[in-house]
Amino acid sequence: NRGEAEKLAGDLKALNDSRKALTIKGTEEARRQIEETELKGDRVLVVYLPECHESLAGIIAGRIRELYYRPCFILTDGEEGVKGSGRSIEGYHMFEEMTKVGELFTKFGGHPMAAGLSMKKENVEELRRRLNENCVLTEEDLVPRKYYDAVLPIQYVGEPLIRELELLEPCGNGNKKPVFARRNAAILSGRVLGKNGNVLRLRMDDTTASVEAVYFGDIGGFTACLEEKYGKGAWEEMLRGRKRDMELTVTYYPKINEYQGRRSVQIVITHYK
Repeated sequence: NRGEAEKLAGDLKALNDSRKALTIKGTEEARRQIEETELKGDRVLVVYLPECHESLAGIIAGRIRELYYRPCFILTDGEEGVKGSGRSIEGYHMFEEMTKVGELFTKFGGHPMAAGLSMKKENVEELRRRLNENCVLTEEDLVPRKYYDAVLPIQYVGEPLIRELELLEPCGNGNKKPVFARRNAAILSGRVLGKNGNVLRLRMDDTTASVEAVYFGDIGGFTACLEEKYGKGAWEEMLRGRKRDMELTVTYYPKINEYQGRRSVQIVITHYK
């Protein structure tokens, strides 16, 4: 009945909010370790977070992989020893590299881009050392590559195009969501949203049309990018709506945003520079 459904929905939302908060906490701790220890110089990141729940290890590994563009393993305490998940980058076959040090694991499996493992706690540092000794990734390999399907000015983004793109769904591994690029789109305004301040909503202009854009990612990195291009204080001026002729080149995908019965076209920024 409705009352039971609402209670279950409330419980589910509370659980999801808790997982989000724990994921953010784990990601921040992983970043702290990388920035403040010798891990920063590693080409393969092995980060031990003993208090992290094992179900979040893969999510955090993916976020750290995106932030540093390095293969990343997040390890945490399990019921028996250490468990972990890894996420990789192009050019690093994660499962093959793990096979080379297979004796360090009690159990492992995966494929080129992701893996899972179990091991004894005393082997954690040895794993880190040997994965990095065996790593043949070059500096060029560690420069992220941004792929997009076409250059598409924002004024061409509308519901008819979005409905056509929906015919390609479901999207996922092996059928990636179409991504478009636009060079030098102007930023009209912006604000930070979300309980943890991890969502950025912008208004972007493209010659003859403007559109709402959202970015779910490293807000600190976005801040640094703007201030590197336009000087100290550029971020604050953008948040205050003071136009400074700021532009970004972005890759994005379009979607329909529905809120309180209203529909509007929105673009989701995947990368920027």
